[in-house]
Amino acid sequence: MAVEDDVKKLLATQDEIAEQFRTPVEEQLARHMESLLGVSTDHGILREQTVRVLADLWDEASINTGAIMLRDILDGRKAEADQLARIALEYLHNYGLSRVTKIVDTTVEQVRAALIRDMTQGYSREEAIRNLANAIPQLTELRARVIVETEIHSASQFASQQLAIRSAAPLTKTWFSVTDDRTRRLPRDSFGHLQMHGTTVPVTLSFRVPTASGIGEPLMFPGDPNGSAGNIINCRCTQTYERA
Repeated sequence: MAVEDDVKKLLATQDEIAEQFRTPVEEQLARHMESLLGVSTDHGILREQTVRVLADLWDEASINTGAIMLRDILDGRKAEADQLARIALEYLHNYGLSRVTKIVDTTVEQVRAALIRDMTQGYSREEAIRNLANAIPQLTELRARVIVETEIHSASQFASQQLAIRSAAPLTKTWFSVTDDRTRRLPRDSFGHLQMHGTTVPVTLSFRVPTASGIGEPLMFPGDPNGSAGNIINCRCTQTYERA
């Protein structure tokens, strides 16, 4: 099976997981927006609920996709599900709080900006709240899709990276870009994912993604949560592996 076939399998599996989690994430976003508008009052458990939903998503992504790009390295052996589950827990510990905080903060800012916009246009506060409440289904549908696809991709690439690091053999990793018109590229975009295609580094080192500013941004893997939002949101790139 060629690398391109492995990438297709990876993307197809990620799409299947996304279908499973879009609705739960959309419902959680709606609960949060309603809470901010005073429609409901369960503020204390909103963050906990968001963590639970995303923890399940990260677990599914790690267990079901983490080993796909390591097929040749594993020589037909299957990565143990409990090992991948432990890696998913590492992702939660390393990135969970920051990921959830960003999602919650963005929701707060989205609500604030919508209310200010309507009130600036002459609506009363009550009318602005009613307008936003009516728009919640449309707002949460698109945002849930972005969150789910980004979080699945990041957790999947983290799991792959961690399995590679745990391999008995020293490995290199190569950035593999999905090359179509959506792929980020310089000078059109702020980050050069198209330019990264084929870049190889030791598995324990970071890639440096070219940027419009001329200063490369380090990413340990495509979708690395430590990267800028514009560098990782809706990224579809992956990494392949070879023995060093």
